[in-house]
Amino acid sequence: AGETLDRLLRASTYVRMQMSDFLDEFSLTEARFSVLSTLSAAAERGLSQSELADQLIQSESNVSTLIERMQQDGLVHRLQSDSDRRKRVLRLSSEGQRLFDRVELARQIWASKLLRSFPMDDASTLGRLLAR
Repeated sequence: AGETLDRLLRASTYVRMQMSDFLDEFSLTEARFSVLSTLSAAAERGLSQSELADQLIQSESNVSTLIERMQQDGLVHRLQSDSDRRKRVLRLSSEGQRLFDRVELARQIWASKLLRSFPMDDASTLGRLLAR
């Protein structure tokens, strides 16, 4: 079990390094990409800052700083909730959504190239195992 865990950790480190290099092409960090991806999935509903922090497995203070910077860059809107006027809802701006769409399309191609060395059955099995 220890050897398997070590291999998984090494693979994770390798993929994260490759992903970091890929995201550099778009002037993004992994954290910013995660925000774009998560808020894109939430679409019009949006997310509260605490919901976003939970989904990203980050502290609210880390997310707050990140969101402030992304808001200054025009990627995220912090809007008043329709259902509770005391709450704020985070949504992607149109610029943020366009950036995410562009990066996501390129990421799908990049991921296919990264996993090209795996036979299709092995890649599918790996995906199912990691989903558990």
